[in-house]
Amino acid sequence: MVDRDKDSTNLSGVADRLLGIEQSDLAELRGKESTWEVGDVTENQFKAADALTKEELILALQDTLPRTLGGGRIRIDYELSSAHISTEFWSAFARSKAFEETLMSVEVSRAAPNRAEVSVVVHADGSRFNLIILDPLFKKKSPIALRKIKVTPNDLAEGLARSHSPREGSSPNFLSKIKARSLFLYRFMRHQEPGIIIARMPERVLTAASPSPAMRVVAKYRKEEMVSSVGVIATDNQGRKGVTTARHAVLGASEIYVEGCKGTVVRPSSAVQDSCFIKVDGIQPSNTRGLKGPLIGIAPRGYDNVSFEGATSGLVQTKLNSWNVDLSMSTPYSQTKLYTGAVTDPGDSGAALIDSEDHVIGFAFDRTGFGAEISFSSWIWAEQVFKAHKLT
Repeated sequence: MVDRDKDSTNLSGVADRLLGIEQSDLAELRGKESTWEVGDVTENQFKAADALTKEELILALQDTLPRTLGGGRIRIDYELSSAHISTEFWSAFARSKAFEETLMSVEVSRAAPNRAEVSVVVHADGSRFNLIILDPLFKKKSPIALRKIKVTPNDLAEGLARSHSPREGSSPNFLSKIKARSLFLYRFMRHQEPGIIIARMPERVLTAASPSPAMRVVAKYRKEEMVSSVGVIATDNQGRKGVTTARHAVLGASEIYVEGCKGTVVRPSSAVQDSCFIKVDGIQPSNTRGLKGPLIGIAPRGYDNVSFEGATSGLVQTKLNSWNVDLSMSTPYSQTKLYTGAVTDPGDSGAALIDSEDHVIGFAFDRTGFGAEISFSSWIWAEQVFKAHKLT
């Protein structure tokens, strides 16, 4: 197995370099005047939330948090819960006016709120979850870091409200529940003192190319062949057996073969998720990885040990360091991605990313160009692909 995660240019390395704060410095920072604004929350409400420890805040938010079974009892997974709560905070922030005001306070393009790629990035020690904004039109060559975030619980309430449907918003006590949750989210993140990184979107390349040995999909065109990787072997809701791969690698091909067996793309393929399901008979699983299926409804574990097996790269071990801010609220019409170091190569498109608990969490999409100042491989969120093709 190859480990390719020793790279200071990946998203987690950039976050550590620009926003890294030692624990001793963090304690000193909390003792000074806060860089966070309180807004018009009542004094009693704020004091009550301010007195809670990080663990107590997790318990206060426990209705949506992941749990594990241990010793015959259901227990809250505090490590996984930190990632989930942090993602919910940043998702609410990204839907608020405070987010637009933050972007306008620095030199980002006016189109950034709509065109930029906004992701949650975890520090290598798993203690903090920052936000990274990759703006295609950002003018500065080097990334900038914002340590001061002007956000209030009311801003978060606005963002949370925007993420709910009008029907949910009309339910009894909706506003009071949103305000209470916003205050707990706000207080939880103050324990971290997170920041924001803004950088120019690096050049990216799709990862399909010429043939090489592995479990591969070969798309034949008039003058060339294109190789991609099998993601999962699955059955759809109509009982058809086949495999997933990257749509960009097979689009327009005259013939498609999976490990030498002729296949047919089941319509429709998903342009948004860059995925397709290929019906193929006689294909047998080459391994038993990812048997727990996709991770559904919760954020992944920050800086988790993950792996994939690509047609070019073979079996590779790496670290999951970030994901799009809308992961916990993704829809069939949004393209949600995870990020690792730049570990994929041409031919790996479509390969499944497996977490440390044997869940399928992503499918290889693209990577930054070689030599990019910020480097990463991106992976389409697996839950969206499984739902798009109704796979089991």
